[in-house]
Amino acid sequence: MTTRVCCALGVTVVLSAAAAALDRVSPVAPGGAPAPLAAQPVAEHYFGAEVIDRFRFIEAKEAGTIAWMKSQGAYSRAVFDSIAPRAPYLQRMAKLGAAFGVINSVQLGGTRIFFLERKPGADVFNLVVQEPDGTQRTLVDTAALIAKAGGVPQAIDYYQASHDGARVAVGISPGGSEASQLTVLDVGSARTLAGPIDRAQWGSPSWLTDGSGLFFLRLQDPAAIKKPSDKYLNPAAYFWNLHDAPAPIAGAATGLGPVTDPVRFPFVSVVPNAHRAVLVEQNGVQPEFAS
Repeated sequence: MTTRVCCALGVTVVLSAAAAALDRVSPVAPGGAPAPLAAQPVAEHYFGAEVIDRFRFIEAKEAGTIAWMKSQGAYSRAVFDSIAPRAPYLQRMAKLGAAFGVINSVQLGGTRIFFLERKPGADVFNLVVQEPDGTQRTLVDTAALIAKAGGVPQAIDYYQASHDGARVAVGISPGGSEASQLTVLDVGSARTLAGPIDRAQWGSPSWLTDGSGLFFLRLQDPAAIKKPSDKYLNPAAYFWNLHDAPAPIAGAATGLGPVTDPVRFPFVSVVPNAHRAVLVEQNGVQPEFAS
């Protein structure tokens, strides 16, 4: 009988402790959740079928919609902030995350090694080159770019070193826009050789073997865009000799090359030391390619 009582008391203590812990992590809904956004159905017909969009009005970003979105954000923040262990947990995770750096996107160029590095405690990646003797230099200091831009965030979207490692093409975008601008740097001095060139999102630069120029993908001129959904139509492959303005060589709107579909992306890839380049057509996110 005594053993059973002790076991029961033990279970009660454990359950009580678990309940107390659960109370500390259970979010509290302050004031209740905001009311749901009322639907405003719009009916359209496509190929004989009726399609109803209940929330298309959100796209207009009217004052009432923005106010509702902000109220949802404020409510979510209040719920998260009510979880007692959350703040110390985030502080501990931030401390652990800041204890080590991250390296990725490693490339070889001649006898040099290039990579992106986020140092311990940093929020952004820098472009770094390592020389054959092991010394390392920062080619693109992203924190310095942010300071120069008055605090506007800057990000290295991509880069490509030339085959001999003497030059590197870098795509950088501001404010989380992914609207890359393409710049070519001299690796020895880290100085800008050419650029920046706009509309280079997904630029995918590909160098000539001798490093005298490169191919890259460029989006169409904003002046040719009639509506926002046309932004990614008519991309074109360009060649850039680093001295003159980049010249289009393929793309549906250029009248050049075999690409005639405005939704297809033409990428050019140089085959090193073969005096050949391959034009690849990519149709959005489809896995199939044409070359």
